[in-house]
Amino acid sequence: MFPQIMESSEVLPSSNNGTVELDLRGCKMLNSLPNSICELKCLETLYLSGCSNIEKLSPLYGLCSLRKLFLDGTALVEIPPDIVSLSSLALLYLNDTPMEELPSSIGCLSSLVILNLGRCKKLKSLPNSICELKCLKTLRLSGCSNLEKLPPLYGLCSLRELFLDGTALVEIPPDIVSLSSLALLYLNDTPMEELPSSIGCLSSLVSLNLQRCKKLKSLPNSICELECLETLHLSGCSNLEKLPPLYGLCSLRDLYLDGTALVKIPLDIFSLSSLGVLFLNDTPIEESPSSIGCELNFYWLKQNCDMENKATFHLYPENMWPDDERKLEVKRFGFHLLYDKVEVEVQVRKLHCISKAMPTLPINIEDAARSEKEIEEALQAGEQLVRVNQDTRLNYRVLDMRTPANQGIFHIQHEVGRSPQLHKQMAICGDKERVFEVGPVFRAEDSYTHRHLCEFVGLDVEMEIKKHYSEVMDIVDRLFVTMFDHLNEKCKKELDAVRRQYPFEPLKYLRKTLRLRFEEGIQMLKVTVSGVITYPCIHGCIYLCYWYGTEFYILHRYPLAVRPFYTMPCYDDAQYSNSFDVFIRGEEIISGAQRVHVPELLEERAKACGIDVNTITTYIDSFRYGAPPHGGFGVGLERVVMLFWSE
Repeated sequence: MFPQIMESSEVLPSSNNGTVELDLRGCKMLNSLPNSICELKCLETLYLSGCSNIEKLSPLYGLCSLRKLFLDGTALVEIPPDIVSLSSLALLYLNDTPMEELPSSIGCLSSLVILNLGRCKKLKSLPNSICELKCLKTLRLSGCSNLEKLPPLYGLCSLRELFLDGTALVEIPPDIVSLSSLALLYLNDTPMEELPSSIGCLSSLVSLNLQRCKKLKSLPNSICELECLETLHLSGCSNLEKLPPLYGLCSLRDLYLDGTALVKIPLDIFSLSSLGVLFLNDTPIEESPSSIGCELNFYWLKQNCDMENKATFHLYPENMWPDDERKLEVKRFGFHLLYDKVEVEVQVRKLHCISKAMPTLPINIEDAARSEKEIEEALQAGEQLVRVNQDTRLNYRVLDMRTPANQGIFHIQHEVGRSPQLHKQMAICGDKERVFEVGPVFRAEDSYTHRHLCEFVGLDVEMEIKKHYSEVMDIVDRLFVTMFDHLNEKCKKELDAVRRQYPFEPLKYLRKTLRLRFEEGIQMLKVTVSGVITYPCIHGCIYLCYWYGTEFYILHRYPLAVRPFYTMPCYDDAQYSNSFDVFIRGEEIISGAQRVHVPELLEERAKACGIDVNTITTYIDSFRYGAPPHGGFGVGLERVVMLFWSE
């Protein structure tokens, strides 16, 4: 990048040097490009993202090899008609610009795959020629708040993703039926009042998002014809009082009905054999059909009664655990539910034990509970008592989470801090619900990067998991958003002083941190970057999430093969794990995960990773006495500082 460019550049690489990529992102003082830009015959990628002073483009007709053109965040109000000459163009990013209209010649971009117009708030319409884009797979119009109408869509035969959320659309054209490849349709946060019955013809539709469409009162009966639909999001549709028949939605896995006006659920909900997630909270539902609990693949049912004695039902899949101990009791020889003022009969299909415990403890509680004074008195009286080490005694209440190790290097005795993770896990097993440590860390790794230090200050956290490993990510979310807010509000003078000597851009982050599954990140990367896709690519591709407006995000559900043996596999797909990484400006700052707390599974995972189980028996045995599900993370704080102040 060239942030110091102060005016129009007159010197660019000549067409003889085979320049393939030109990156001018963030050059805020750049006003224009020289006409010689069109001489770069080999140029494939041109980045002008964030060049907020560029109001006009130079001729583009000579860029015959250009495949990716990023104009997002510029001051462009129009694009030149000669864009038609870019016959190889596959990606065109125009989001966050004051663009009012597109030229009709855009329909001639026969190779265009992605067109991003997100948050173009002055855009009122699209040209009819848009339907000529036969190769277009993604059309993003999110946040185009003045867009009230769509052009004909019938020619977009390859379109897979259509983002219309945050627009002013009150209806979608009936010819949407022609989008035979459409898999994702986002209509959330629109004044949409109804959907056309032709929506049932979208045979490839996998996800339909109508969240917070407050004027939506009903869905067409044809919705039940969407046999491939996996996710239906109706959260916050506060005027939706009734659902159409659901019996045809044989692939539906996630159904979000929270915040609707539903008073009852259709009886044919039992036909949803694939359903795994059902949200009904914040609704006036008074009772659930008898099919819930006996026909569906749900394992947990919880009911909370409000002041009006109305019931809201929550269903939990196998890996979740209700946290309302007053309502739910699991006893050694039975299972029963206790409700206030409500009687509920539950047919239990599967009862999942979260942790087995050995019948006897490794130490005698009576011996461990004796104080030093009692032991001394017994010894003076000539009694023989079992002595328990001070770090094991129950009356030894001081818990020191520092983990020193006395090692001899060059025959000099010294102490080096080791990773506290195993000790944190032991604390959790000892009924400490949440523990953390802030302290110096020393390490020597065969790693030569700008983000690996031999000595740094580490923050390590471990905690019990009540329902899902996302609780650990929730802690990360709240911790860092609060930290960033405090720095920006309370340390503004200090930040300005640093910025004057070492210029940096303020970090962009959301109030609710963006979370993407690893699979989603890979799919986005495949679209964004041509070539071989590898795991490390995600770490360096910050523009992967650019359209979300954030530089702080979380990738989770990593492949199990790239995580340590003690990482918990996903309950629904053992190829993936309950783990996550956190990124700032494309660089990883945190690794975290749910730990394996089941000793049998821990042994199995250790063997699969080629670890001799005999060398870690003490570690494994510590989980044999009723260890709760738990997870944690570690972060190097110097790395956070470095990236917070990056350009």
